[in-house]
Amino acid sequence: MKNYAANCSAKSRILCLSQKTIPRYRPRAIRRISSRIQCAMSDVLAGDSGWILDADLSRGAVATAEEFGKLRVYELPLGGLTHEWSQGATTYVPGNGGLGSAKFTPDGQTVASARWWDFAPWAWAWGSGREPVMLEAANGFLRKLAVSSDGATIAAGDSTNRVSIWNLSSGKIIEELGQESDKNYQITDVRYVPHSSLIAAASTEGTIRLFDPDVSQQSVRTLGEVGGSPITSLDVSADGTYLASVSDDRTVRIWRIPDGKLMQTMDVPQNTLADVAFSPDGTVVAVGAADGAVHLWRWRDNYKLALLQRRGDSVNSVKFFPDGSKIISVSDDGTAPIYPCTHASRSTTYWRRQTNKTATADNAVVREMGCAQWVPART
Repeated sequence: MKNYAANCSAKSRILCLSQKTIPRYRPRAIRRISSRIQCAMSDVLAGDSGWILDADLSRGAVATAEEFGKLRVYELPLGGLTHEWSQGATTYVPGNGGLGSAKFTPDGQTVASARWWDFAPWAWAWGSGREPVMLEAANGFLRKLAVSSDGATIAAGDSTNRVSIWNLSSGKIIEELGQESDKNYQITDVRYVPHSSLIAAASTEGTIRLFDPDVSQQSVRTLGEVGGSPITSLDVSADGTYLASVSDDRTVRIWRIPDGKLMQTMDVPQNTLADVAFSPDGTVVAVGAADGAVHLWRWRDNYKLALLQRRGDSVNSVKFFPDGSKIISVSDDGTAPIYPCTHASRSTTYWRRQTNKTATADNAVVREMGCAQWVPART
């Protein structure tokens, strides 16, 4: 079945129009449908210091990392700014002060962050009133961070193509994984794999290496091939079974972690991809792109569900809320829109003819795509 995806403006819903079911309706109908069915975003969080480069969610709060070194925590659902810290504001060097990562610990009480071109991450107990603490320095510039499921350690890749692991309480490096690259390869993203001792690390060498610190400092499995298209981001499903990656060749790949099998490949022509995230149930991936779009796929059958596009600035990070009810994205325009994901009834009005007669979506042809289950609501 061919699917047309309607762009989602600040006042439109996530819509899906099936060409097969109603072939007489052409893509121009999408614009009319979008203008008729209104559903505002639940909120737009806005920074004031340039690009927002990363965001994380925890227990009714959002943390954002911004270009000029600001780390912010917003309260949900109202989106009010509750805490703010300017990292390195007094020593800021243009181009070197941006926060590239922000990650909550599982209890939501601490945010770990890393600044562009810094060798050491920071830990901020944001609700305590205390200043953030800098941890021990690694051997290379840091990129993205990850926090373990128990909140005891954080991991980060660096510009030497290695992964360092810190004990969050002591601030000391307790493990260094991988060998230093002699070809200027770098780690671009890291994730702890749930329900295992594995750490996944994406690299500009075109591979994703899986490390098991309990077994060896060297990778126990490698996905992809050295010399392939640089990997820009990755995510791991909540059950620890699948890994999604995006790369410079504008491709989304889904891997099965236990055996390293490539399960699916999805292409986004003429679009640089910046981030990828699994839905809580692992059936859908959201992909942030440089043109400001968020693409949504049901990856098992390579079915494009929807396209969210608010502005043309690059989307740097995208996340599903833990309950699957919303999606948050952050971008170069300094905002973090939150899209509600709801279901539409099968009797939703989707088209009004010139005769003023109303047709209804008897087969849920036009429907809002619910982020939690991705099926039309039952009546």
